[in-house]
Amino acid sequence: MAMAVPGLASATTIRVENRSNANLKVSVKHAPGDVLQALPPTLSPHAIAFVRRPNVKVLTPTEEAKADLIDIIVTDRNGRGCHFRTIAEPHSDALVLIVPVATAIGSAHCEARTGRTIGDFVFLAS
Repeated sequence: MAMAVPGLASATTIRVENRSNANLKVSVKHAPGDVLQALPPTLSPHAIAFVRRPNVKVLTPTEEAKADLIDIIVTDRNGRGCHFRTIAEPHSDALVLIVPVATAIGSAHCEARTGRTIGDFVFLAS
């Protein structure tokens, strides 16, 4: 009989929002193939890119975490923008929790947070 560990069988979403009045170039430094294919090369002003990732774990075994991490940079024509990524934070000896983080590039305002669930990663650039 198989046992399920709460949080392991899950789905995640990635939402990147351009809340600025400028076009933002999207550069993917690292991401699984489904994310690479789903993100557009440019986000128009006030546009949203959305990726649903079924069966991706938020609380995951340490040795499996790297495969699902993302690293995305969005910038305007002047190089101002945001560095969005997910990182693996230690949870226990065997598990890590995947969380979103954001870093500003230049004078941009950036935010990374979870949405309605811990598996909804929301990245805001303005």
